[in-house]
Amino acid sequence: MEIVRLNALSSDKMQPLLTEERLYLHQKFQWDTQYTFKLRIQLLKYGRMDGLAAVLQGKPVGYINWHHFESELYLSGYYFSKQSNLEYEPDFLDYAARFIARNYDSSLIEGQLLCVDDSSKSEIFERNGFMTVERDYMVLELSSFKKKGEMKNLPKELILRNLEKDGFDIISDLSDSMYKSYKRTMDEWITSSFGSFQGCRNFINNLFEFPVYGRLQENLSLIINDAYNQIAAMILVCKSSNSAAHIVQVSVTPEHQSKGIGKFILNECISKLKDAGYKSAVLMVTAQNFRACNLYRKFGFESISSFYSINYNKLKR
Repeated sequence: MEIVRLNALSSDKMQPLLTEERLYLHQKFQWDTQYTFKLRIQLLKYGRMDGLAAVLQGKPVGYINWHHFESELYLSGYYFSKQSNLEYEPDFLDYAARFIARNYDSSLIEGQLLCVDDSSKSEIFERNGFMTVERDYMVLELSSFKKKGEMKNLPKELILRNLEKDGFDIISDLSDSMYKSYKRTMDEWITSSFGSFQGCRNFINNLFEFPVYGRLQENLSLIINDAYNQIAAMILVCKSSNSAAHIVQVSVTPEHQSKGIGKFILNECISKLKDAGYKSAVLMVTAQNFRACNLYRKFGFESISSFYSINYNKLKR
């Protein structure tokens, strides 16, 4: 096996592997990654896709890529061909983890890689100084969902409404609510998207601007405002494929937690998804967030795969 830099490979050379990855993600996770696929092809054409590739007999069989944002390095994708000899995968991952940790002076290196999907792969990163956190990919088949009529009504000072990107700064309001919800939780450190107001703002802004998770469905996304018109809870939904909706964010601010608001907004959202014709709803959750996992299971979500969040924070060493 030869390991080369991604920017040394042409888009034509990499396209079969990226196509295989796209089909795999669609079949396993009901995720249409057309936007990401096209973006990577364009980056390869101009030699701007940074990362490493595993090559066997002149054919790319695996890759990991990353990109810089300010002082941070984000691991954007990882895949190793299921049609190749998988005995080479551990050696490729080990080389990649060592290469990244030793060659980049970024204050933070992080990524959530769906195909780092078992403990043996996460242990390779851990041996090279990374911290890993197990996350679950959960699916709810909407044909079996019945709206829970026994849910408590919202307190009269709270108002449920659809998400609308209107005149006021909805991105700032969503970011502030999201940041408050994740502060001092386990999820705060696994990704910078949850660990600071600016990280939350970048995450929310990307949902509106870049369809990595699919197009944001504002008419199916919900927020709950409190008496001061602050966002007390939110649930944001993207169109993962024609049949699957991806719930990319569920959060309730600390002062409104343990009051049944999370159950209420999830119940309303799932009902809307079913009425809109979706066949399934998917989401990702930290496996050790037992409270959230138990809530999702009560609604019928089932874990179909585990994957690992990867984190290497040089400032905390």
